[in-house]
Amino acid sequence: MKTEAELIVDHIKASGGTISAAARELEIKLTKQIRTELEEIDNNLERYRYAFKRHGNWFTLPTNKADTRDAQKLDSICLCCNKIHSVSLIGLVSGRSTGCHSCRMKERENIEVTCKKSGKTFSSIREFAASVGRDKQYQGIRHKLKSNGMIKINDIEYSLI
Repeated sequence: MKTEAELIVDHIKASGGTISAAARELEIKLTKQIRTELEEIDNNLERYRYAFKRHGNWFTLPTNKADTRDAQKLDSICLCCNKIHSVSLIGLVSGRSTGCHSCRMKERENIEVTCKKSGKTFSSIREFAASVGRDKQYQGIRHKLKSNGMIKINDIEYSLI
Protein backbone atom coordinates (compact mmCIF):
# COMPACT_ATOMS: atom_id res chain seq x y z
CA MET A 1 0.00 0.00 0.00
CA LYS A 2 1.24 3.50 -0.86
CA THR A 3 2.13 6.04 1.79
CA GLU A 4 0.26 9.33 1.99
CA ALA A 5 3.30 11.13 0.55
CA GLU A 6 3.38 8.79 -2.47
CA LEU A 7 -0.36 9.37 -3.03
CA ILE A 8 0.24 13.14 -3.05
CA VAL A 9 3.17 12.83 -5.48
CA ASP A 10 1.13 10.60 -7.81
CA HIS A 11 -1.78 13.05 -7.72
CA ILE A 12 0.44 16.05 -8.51
CA LYS A 13 2.21 14.23 -11.36
CA ALA A 14 -1.15 13.22 -12.86
CA SER A 15 -3.13 16.44 -12.33
CA GLY A 16 -0.66 19.22 -11.61
CA GLY A 17 -1.10 21.75 -8.83
CA THR A 18 0.53 22.32 -5.46
CA ILE A 19 1.28 20.03 -2.54
CA SER A 20 -1.34 21.77 -0.38
CA ALA A 21 -4.05 21.50 -3.04
CA ALA A 22 -3.29 17.82 -3.68
CA ALA A 23 -3.38 17.02 0.06
CA ARG A 24 -6.68 18.89 0.39
CA GLU A 25 -8.22 16.97 -2.54
CA LEU A 26 -7.01 13.65 -1.14
CA GLU A 27 -8.13 14.67 2.37
CA ILE A 28 -4.64 14.14 3.81
CA LYS A 29 -3.41 16.34 6.62
CA LEU A 30 0.02 17.74 5.82
CA THR A 31 2.50 17.20 8.60
CA LYS A 32 6.23 17.87 8.83
CA GLN A 33 6.85 14.15 8.40
CA ILE A 34 4.81 14.00 5.17
CA ARG A 35 6.58 17.11 3.83
CA THR A 36 9.95 15.47 4.61
CA GLU A 37 8.87 12.31 2.77
CA LEU A 38 7.71 14.42 -0.20
CA GLU A 39 11.16 16.05 -0.39
CA GLU A 40 12.81 12.60 -0.36
CA ILE A 41 10.53 11.21 -3.08
CA ASP A 42 10.73 14.22 -5.43
CA ASN A 43 12.26 17.53 -4.43
CA ASN A 44 11.09 19.28 -7.63
CA LEU A 45 7.30 19.08 -7.35
CA GLU A 46 7.08 22.86 -7.84
CA ARG A 47 7.50 22.29 -11.60
CA TYR A 48 3.99 20.75 -11.66
CA ARG A 49 2.32 23.81 -10.11
CA TYR A 50 0.82 25.11 -13.39
CA ALA A 51 0.98 21.83 -15.33
CA PHE A 52 -1.88 20.06 -17.10
CA LYS A 53 -4.19 23.08 -17.32
CA ARG A 54 -5.92 24.37 -20.42
CA HIS A 55 -5.90 28.06 -21.32
CA GLY A 56 -7.58 28.73 -24.68
CA ASN A 57 -5.78 26.47 -27.15
CA TRP A 58 -2.80 26.01 -24.81
CA PHE A 59 -2.19 22.91 -22.66
CA THR A 60 0.53 23.54 -20.08
CA LEU A 61 3.33 21.09 -19.29
CA PRO A 62 5.55 20.73 -16.19
CA THR A 63 8.10 23.56 -16.24
CA ASN A 64 10.86 24.64 -13.88
CA LYS A 65 10.00 27.65 -11.75
CA ALA A 66 11.37 31.10 -12.65
CA ASP A 67 12.67 33.65 -10.12
CA THR A 68 9.51 35.76 -10.29
CA ARG A 69 5.95 35.20 -11.41
CA ASP A 70 6.36 37.92 -14.06
CA ALA A 71 9.32 36.07 -15.59
CA GLN A 72 7.59 32.67 -15.51
CA LYS A 73 7.36 31.01 -18.91
CA LEU A 74 5.56 27.69 -19.24
CA ASP A 75 6.20 24.99 -21.78
CA SER A 76 2.82 24.66 -23.45
CA ILE A 77 1.39 22.69 -26.35
CA CYS A 78 -0.68 24.58 -28.91
CA LEU A 79 -3.65 22.26 -29.40
CA CYS A 80 -4.16 23.53 -32.97
CA CYS A 81 -0.73 22.59 -34.36
CA ASN A 82 0.59 20.32 -31.54
CA LYS A 83 3.85 22.25 -31.23
CA ILE A 84 5.49 23.10 -27.93
CA HIS A 85 6.12 26.79 -27.20
CA SER A 86 7.36 28.76 -24.20
CA VAL A 87 4.46 30.99 -23.11
CA SER A 88 4.24 33.71 -20.46
CA LEU A 89 2.27 32.61 -17.39
CA ILE A 90 0.70 36.06 -17.06
CA GLY A 91 -0.40 35.96 -20.71
CA LEU A 92 -2.05 32.58 -20.16
CA VAL A 93 -3.82 33.47 -16.93
CA SER A 94 -5.06 36.85 -18.21
CA GLY A 95 -6.36 35.30 -21.44
CA ARG A 96 -4.16 37.45 -23.71
CA SER A 97 -2.46 34.37 -25.13
CA THR A 98 -4.88 31.76 -26.42
CA GLY A 99 -2.72 29.94 -29.00
CA CYS A 100 0.52 30.18 -30.96
CA HIS A 101 1.11 33.08 -33.32
CA SER A 102 0.91 31.08 -36.55
CA CYS A 103 -2.38 29.41 -35.58
CA ARG A 104 -3.90 32.73 -34.43
CA MET A 105 -2.94 34.32 -37.76
CA LYS A 106 -4.65 31.50 -39.68
CA GLU A 107 -7.83 31.97 -37.65
CA ARG A 108 -8.06 35.75 -37.87
CA GLU A 109 -10.55 37.22 -40.25
CA ASN A 110 -9.20 37.98 -43.67
CA ILE A 111 -9.86 41.68 -44.32
CA GLU A 112 -9.57 43.13 -47.79
CA VAL A 113 -9.79 46.75 -48.87
CA THR A 114 -11.16 47.72 -52.27
CA CYS A 115 -11.07 50.96 -54.25
CA LYS A 116 -14.58 51.95 -55.37
CA LYS A 117 -13.24 53.92 -58.35
CA SER A 118 -10.79 51.45 -59.89
CA GLY A 119 -11.99 48.21 -58.30
CA LYS A 120 -8.46 47.37 -57.19
CA THR A 121 -8.34 45.07 -54.14
CA PHE A 122 -5.71 45.04 -51.38
CA SER A 123 -5.22 41.87 -49.33
CA SER A 124 -4.76 43.74 -46.04
CA ILE A 125 -5.16 47.15 -44.45
CA ARG A 126 -1.38 47.37 -44.05
CA GLU A 127 -0.85 46.73 -47.79
CA PHE A 128 -3.49 49.35 -48.60
CA ALA A 129 -1.87 51.95 -46.29
CA ALA A 130 1.53 51.33 -47.89
CA SER A 131 0.15 51.59 -51.43
CA VAL A 132 -1.42 55.01 -50.77
CA GLY A 133 1.80 56.20 -49.13
CA ARG A 134 0.42 56.40 -45.60
CA ASP A 135 2.05 53.43 -43.89
CA LYS A 136 2.96 55.61 -40.88
CA GLN A 137 -0.76 56.37 -40.43
CA TYR A 138 -1.70 52.68 -40.52
CA GLN A 139 -3.40 52.57 -37.10
CA GLY A 140 -5.60 55.60 -37.87
CA ILE A 141 -6.58 54.17 -41.27
CA ARG A 142 -7.29 50.81 -39.69
CA HIS A 143 -9.48 52.42 -37.02
CA LYS A 144 -11.50 54.45 -39.56
CA LEU A 145 -12.00 51.44 -41.84
CA LYS A 146 -13.06 49.21 -38.93
CA SER A 147 -15.46 51.77 -37.43
CA ASN A 148 -16.94 53.28 -40.63
CA GLY A 149 -16.39 50.49 -43.12
CA MET A 150 -14.87 53.04 -45.53
CA ILE A 151 -12.35 55.86 -45.81
CA LYS A 152 -11.76 58.69 -48.31
CA ILE A 153 -8.20 59.50 -49.32
CA ASN A 154 -7.55 62.13 -52.03
CA ASP A 155 -11.29 62.10 -52.88
CA ILE A 156 -11.16 58.35 -53.65
CA GLU A 157 -13.34 56.08 -51.55
CA TYR A 158 -11.99 52.79 -50.22
CA SER A 159 -14.06 50.24 -48.32
CA LEU A 160 -13.69 46.97 -46.46
CA ILE A 161 -14.84 43.75 -48.07
